[in-house]
Amino acid sequence: MPPIPPSRRVVHSTAVIEWLEGERFLIHRARTHHPDSPDSISIVGITGRDRVDNPWNSGPTLATDSRLCLHYFDVRGVFRVYDVSIDDAAWRLWRDAPGSRNGSSASSPTVARPSTAAGSYVTTT
Repeated sequence: MPPIPPSRRVVHSTAVIEWLEGERFLIHRARTHHPDSPDSISIVGITGRDRVDNPWNSGPTLATDSRLCLHYFDVRGVFRVYDVSIDDAAWRLWRDAPGSRNGSSASSPTVARPSTAAGSYVTTT
């Protein structure tokens, strides 16, 4: 039997998503049982202001300057900042960085959609 190509392998993982106390930021912890997918923690929140509960029209930045971001950190010491879009159908992540898989916001984002298995999701790029 030929080996299974990497794009068809099943990698088991767990993710816990919970509010940080105060419900201003989401914490996403991921554990993956595969050496090519490191364990990680991410913090999701609105950036562009020094405090989430500042009024939109006060301070040095305006509402148009604020965006939903995910700050990613993993066990290898890698850290990245992604733009985020969340709706009823999917959680989309992308980043505008030279050499990133997504390359620019014009390319396809990484998308996590609910799976048929309880508490799980499927990630595609």
